[in-house]
Amino acid sequence: MEEREDNDVLDRLKSKEDEMEALIAEARRSAAAIREEAAARAKRIVEDAAAALEPELEKMTEKAREEVAREVRSMEDQARREAEELRKRGAARKDEAVEAVVRFVMEGICDQGDEEDPDNRAEG
Repeated sequence: MEEREDNDVLDRLKSKEDEMEALIAEARRSAAAIREEAAARAKRIVEDAAAALEPELEKMTEKAREEVAREVRSMEDQARREAEELRKRGAARKDEAVEAVVRFVMEGICDQGDEEDPDNRAEG
């Protein structure tokens, strides 16, 4: 009889163990479903936040483009001013160089020395 009682206890323990394993398996499935739902919700939240931020991002991008365009225009204007200044300086130096050459040539033409000694020119 004792053996039978032992078997009954073992059978009940086995039955309880099977019940517990079934509960654990169900809890695991439930946890997996909860994780999947949480991941899906997190993804939707991120997508919604990104969609909400998109107009602001577009405004910021446009503002940055406008700022860059203003900076480019400013640099181009500065470059034009500097180029014009260099042209003016170049023209003034060209005029000075032409005057120096003309002066040199005129002095050479005008100062031929005298007939007796052509090398008798005024020093200048």
